[in-house]
Amino acid sequence: MSAARRPATEEHGADPRTEPKLEGAGPPEDDGWALLDGLRRRLDDQAAQTRKTQAQVTQLAESVAALVDLGRRRSRWLNLNSFAAYLIFTVLLGGAFYFVFQSRAREVVTQRERAIADRDRAFTDRDAAIKRADAADAALAAERTAAAKAAAASAVDNQVKTAAAALRAGRTNDVIAPLEKALEQEPPGARAAEMHYLVGVAYSKGTALDKAISHLMAAVNADVADEDARFQLASVLDRVGQWAKARAEYDKFATAHPQSANAVFAMRRSATLARMPAVAPWNAPAKPGAAPAAPPAPAPASPPPPAAP
Repeated sequence: MSAARRPATEEHGADPRTEPKLEGAGPPEDDGWALLDGLRRRLDDQAAQTRKTQAQVTQLAESVAALVDLGRRRSRWLNLNSFAAYLIFTVLLGGAFYFVFQSRAREVVTQRERAIADRDRAFTDRDAAIKRADAADAALAAERTAAAKAAAASAVDNQVKTAAAALRAGRTNDVIAPLEKALEQEPPGARAAEMHYLVGVAYSKGTALDKAISHLMAAVNADVADEDARFQLASVLDRVGQWAKARAEYDKFATAHPQSANAVFAMRRSATLARMPAVAPWNAPAKPGAAPAAPPAPAPASPPPPAAP
């Protein structure tokens, strides 16, 4: 603040002598000017102090602004560092989790492959055990079947022997029933042919000659039939009046077994039947308007009794 310029000693139109004076004071102008000088000096000091304060305030404001700018830069740097640290931490943590996951996944895959191998081995062992059990069951079943077949064959053989003995003793009823029941499950073969032969001979002893022919033909058709089966068949055909068929069977028998004791009878009977019709009159179909056929003639002479089976 600039000091006021000191006024002139005298002013126009003013008489210094007429101005009142303060009691006990010096000259009034000197005191006023001293007071003004004091005030001026105070004002100068106050202005200087104000300027100094303003400078300090300005310097403080600049320092605060610099501090704030530094704080902002430091905050940005800290934020950047925090973000970088967070990013690095996230990457490291993700990598750690990834490696842990990979190791755990490899362990799980290894355990899974081991479990699959164990399962496959268990399945293989189970299949092998099942095959062994099936083979053992099949072997046991085969043994049981063989034993059952052997027992059945033995039982059938005993039945055949018993039937042959009963046939020789003349007990035909003891031959027919058991052997016909056994023939229901007997496969074709030598034993079946023998059973048909025995049943046929047993039927030929009675009146059921049709059944006798059926069984004897089954015995003859078997390649392993007894040589007497054809002779018995020819004899039964001869008895029922099927002379042509009987003659054919006699001829086959005599040709196949010339050394048999019945061969001579077979040839003689064949020669006799050659002069007779193919079918006996009582078996021939009746013609329209023809007279009824005569009653059956007596049966031809019986051949020699067959050899015991």
